[in-house]
Amino acid sequence: MTRAKKRPKTRRKPRPPTAAEERRRLEAAAQAEEAALLRMVHDQVGLWRQCERRRCRRLRGCSDDIEQCRRNDQSEIWKWLRTAVKEIRAGQSPRVARRRADVAVRPQMETIIFDFPGFGERYKMRVPKNQPPPGRRRS
Repeated sequence: MTRAKKRPKTRRKPRPPTAAEERRRLEAAAQAEEAALLRMVHDQVGLWRQCERRRCRRLRGCSDDIEQCRRNDQSEIWKWLRTAVKEIRAGQSPRVARRRADVAVRPQMETIIFDFPGFGERYKMRVPKNQPPPGRRRS
């Protein structure tokens, strides 16, 4: 009985990553970089002072996952900070990033026109959107 000759083991070349795998890898790297930048800005601005966790205040910085911290505090500070970081990462100068972040947290306004047909006068008032007009109460 003859034995079949064994082929020498050769290493396979690693297959190149697919487009979806590469995109996932790049997105994960971008998220990690953004989280590190947010943590640094969070600590530099001193938002840890407003944190409800004693550990953050004791360490004088965020002691936990920065994303978890952001989810707990859905304030305008995070919206402003996120917009500013996004603009800086897009290549904008810090001055432009600050301005665009300011616009992002500024309330959207709408104009209400009061028309008095008998008097022939018209009044305009700018109020924040999604709020009832003045004088009307929610029930």
